[in-house]
Amino acid sequence: MIEYSNCVDLVKIRLKQIETSEYSKLNFDKRCQKWHDYIQAIEKKLFVVEENLPTNYHGLIEIDKNLSNISYDFSQRQQELIQLINEGKQVVENPNNFIKLEQRWQNTMSIVIKKHDEVKELIKVWLSYQSYLESTDFNSILTSSCIILFFN
Repeated sequence: MIEYSNCVDLVKIRLKQIETSEYSKLNFDKRCQKWHDYIQAIEKKLFVVEENLPTNYHGLIEIDKNLSNISYDFSQRQQELIQLINEGKQVVENPNNFIKLEQRWQNTMSIVIKKHDEVKELIKVWLSYQSYLESTDFNSILTSSCIILFFN
């Protein structure tokens, strides 16, 4: 009877280990899917930014805010992603998938940073243009332009 009881206890312990392991794998899979979806959403936002880049000053300010929010949000979550990637490299037999994920998010964030720098430069150009218009006598420019157009 004692032997049977020990056997039952061992089976229970083993089932608990398997259950914990399976739950951990399921949780890991969910975390991977969450990050895949998150990176995919950033890539879609970048596509929208690219399409809306030819805009006015206020549109550029809005794009700048969106890119700042993406960068900030990602920097807040980055440690979690690094942990997931390192965990994945140890858990799976083929760590290349996690190396690809790591390269994908690095590439995506590099594009976000480049696009953000581009938008900031466009804002500077826009402000410089506005400053130029305010510093010159706009009426005299229009008058001289009309005269040039009229006589040509």
